[in-house]
Amino acid sequence: MTFGEFKRHGLIFMWETTKGIKLMDKIAKTFRPILKYWSYLGILVGYAGMLYILYYLFGAFIQPTPQPVVSPVIPGLRIPGSQITVPLVEGILAILTLLIIHEGGHGIIARVHNIKVKSAGVGLLAILPFAFVKPDEAQLRKAPILHRLSMYAAGPWANITTAALAAVTMIFLVTPALFGAFDLTGLEIIGTAEEFPAKEAGLLDGDIILAVDSVPISNFEEFSTALSSKTPGDSATFQLEDRTLEITAAQNPDNPEIGRFGFSYEPILEPTKWYSNPLIFFSRFLNWFFILSLGIGLFNLLPIPILDGGKMLQDAVFGIIKDKKRASKIFMYLSFFSVALLIGAILLPFIA
Repeated sequence: MTFGEFKRHGLIFMWETTKGIKLMDKIAKTFRPILKYWSYLGILVGYAGMLYILYYLFGAFIQPTPQPVVSPVIPGLRIPGSQITVPLVEGILAILTLLIIHEGGHGIIARVHNIKVKSAGVGLLAILPFAFVKPDEAQLRKAPILHRLSMYAAGPWANITTAALAAVTMIFLVTPALFGAFDLTGLEIIGTAEEFPAKEAGLLDGDIILAVDSVPISNFEEFSTALSSKTPGDSATFQLEDRTLEITAAQNPDNPEIGRFGFSYEPILEPTKWYSNPLIFFSRFLNWFFILSLGIGLFNLLPIPILDGGKMLQDAVFGIIKDKKRASKIFMYLSFFSVALLIGAILLPFIA
């Protein structure tokens, strides 16, 4: 199966191969001491992430106005419940990259702990891409619980780690390079939130902001400071291409002490270097890679049986409770609770 084998099961299309396993072996062998401790840290991060994502989903039920907290992300389409559209090319590249990193993390840590990897692959569930690594299940069952947990956590932990690296790269390398490769000429409004001042004041999609409180957007640092310093009740004067609007900041639901106008924008940049356009493409890729890696990494830590978090929870419950029948019941109840919480968080904004 070196080249691979194509398989189809209903709407599931898969390509399974042994290619890439030698690379996993090489990485595991070369960096084994570092990766071993990195994987153990991933167990702690995994359980902390599991508690966080459950708390995050529970937050949907205690908000005065329920907001979508979980949404499917399909490149080229607007995210349900928001004004944000995932760019097609950058979104596809980000998803493919993070899937390879996720499953590669599982495979490499399996090899770090001498658990055989039988195959790997990619596939589509209808139009949703996925990737997979198949360890030797017999070896996995016999492995020490610490090794199993670190392997389960390795996928989400790899996503979270690379998301952090992407953020560092964006902040310290790409953003400074962007300032040297472009002139900022305006900020284009790409969305306004319902029941917030910007929409009520007449700010429209496609409007171009040139300045706020006489601070031009070309001085982006001072512009950002002027905008972010507003508290609820403060007014700001927005100079647009064809008119001027005075908008009063409302209370931010996430932080009552911070003002919110309720609009999103993207910069209008004029290229000044030969590498300007490739750089902006790379910055968009990094931005979506960061967002999706963090989101998918945390989502996979949900304690649901088919996800990595479910496998971690199952091992933890069976490791603590020696009565297998009782442990099975507790795991089943916790899984049902997590599934119900997820479904409720998805549906609540539409039925509340």
